[in-house]
Amino acid sequence: ILNFSMDILSLPTVFLHELMKHVDIIDRLRLRLTCRAFEQLVAESNARYIEKASIRFTEVSQSLKAFEINIGNVWVITHEYAEEEWERIRNRFFHKISFGDLVVNSDGSELALDFIQRFTHNFETKQLRFDINNEQELDKIQRSETGGTLSNYCMHIWYTVLPDQLLVFPPMNVLNINGKQTYSLQKQIPIDMFYKMISFHKYLSLDYGYVVVTLEERNNTIELISEYSDVRTVKFTMDNAIIVSYLRSFGISETSEEGDRIGKFEINGIYPEDIEIMRDSRIYLRFKNCDISICCIGWTHFYSGTTVEMSNLK
Repeated sequence: ILNFSMDILSLPTVFLHELMKHVDIIDRLRLRLTCRAFEQLVAESNARYIEKASIRFTEVSQSLKAFEINIGNVWVITHEYAEEEWERIRNRFFHKISFGDLVVNSDGSELALDFIQRFTHNFETKQLRFDINNEQELDKIQRSETGGTLSNYCMHIWYTVLPDQLLVFPPMNVLNINGKQTYSLQKQIPIDMFYKMISFHKYLSLDYGYVVVTLEERNNTIELISEYSDVRTVKFTMDNAIIVSYLRSFGISETSEEGDRIGKFEINGIYPEDIEIMRDSRIYLRFKNCDISICCIGWTHFYSGTTVEMSNLK
């Protein structure tokens, strides 16, 4: 019987660093507690890819500021804010780290924005997302150094933005406005502004009440998105009755079937509501180079709002 043991730390540094890329965050924290050598290995190696993480900065009061980070659905730390301490802690966790989606909620603090820029200097992310809860937060982000490079980011707005404020947003990968789902004439945007916003943002999502378009304008929107040379997606919510009337005008109805070709439309899927599996009724269409998804559509009993998503195929 062979009695075999090996000191893993005697392996080549390049191999150890490659190995550490496959160790999740919680195990990195455990490893660094075992001995000084592992502590150094954790600090000097890159962490594995994490699909989602979030950073939240909260001003509890003028004298108390909290900063929290969640990596891969694991709350690594929740701590009273102290910049030097946080940078020291970060440097103990990894040398670099990559994310699919990094969500930042600054709570409107300019101090937080400046700090987050420094804190994330060794972060690589496919999508950096800002969650904005009020006009003051948006104003501070746009005036910060971060605001100058918003084209690389996505932004989720969680309050109602009036039309005259919508064109102040610079072009972004994603602009998602999720305010109160209420209708008012003050909220409705002119069609030329809607087209301009589509040209600005690669993915544009507007909640209920912003978009009220005629039959001709809907056709123009589909044509516009279909003809873009780069990726474009627009998502909006309208009254169910308007969407149903629009579809019926082309001969599309509840009796239509997958594979049907009706005019310039092709039906790629049509699904009734199914309460057992909690599925909303929906229909998928193709128009030239544009995929159209319509969710929460009621042919006989109307939903309060029906969501339309149009995306070109690039």
